[in-house]
Amino acid sequence: MPLERIHIKTLTEAAGINRGTFYLHYFNLEDLLESIENEHLEAIIQLGNKARHLYLSTKDGEFMRYFIPIFQYMEKHHKVIKIISGPHSRPHFREGLLKIIRQNAMARFESLLSGYRGKDLIIREFLMESVINGTQGILIRWIQSDMNLSPEELARLMSLIVLKSPMENMFTL
Repeated sequence: MPLERIHIKTLTEAAGINRGTFYLHYFNLEDLLESIENEHLEAIIQLGNKARHLYLSTKDGEFMRYFIPIFQYMEKHHKVIKIISGPHSRPHFREGLLKIIRQNAMARFESLLSGYRGKDLIIREFLMESVINGTQGILIRWIQSDMNLSPEELARLMSLIVLKSPMENMFTL
């Protein structure tokens, strides 16, 4: 349901709390949603930080293993994550995911980009941006399609997309 159609009274009645209790914790509905979005983004960041060595690894199969706990978390919290990333949601959660994906990609490929200047650098940055946005698009599609791939299957796909699509050939253009 679009945010503008949700009323605090309806929400608190459904939750079995009174409005006063709601307002002790949140200023308004936007504040509640931001709290939920930030809680899930922070959990994703923490899981990613625990496995950072896998994301930066050059060993076969390790890169893929970085994603599995994150996707398992998303699967466990699917109902909420589907709502906060869906068509009636605010952009905050999707923008947060994109920021996480971009920071990871830059950490992994920054040293490779550092040797390029001018048009060569711009072309490689565009290729990287296509992978970053494509990765986010696949992740949102997976969430919205009721996670029709297992976390392991999606991790394998993400690994192929990041390492084998334009990224593989990006530095030999």
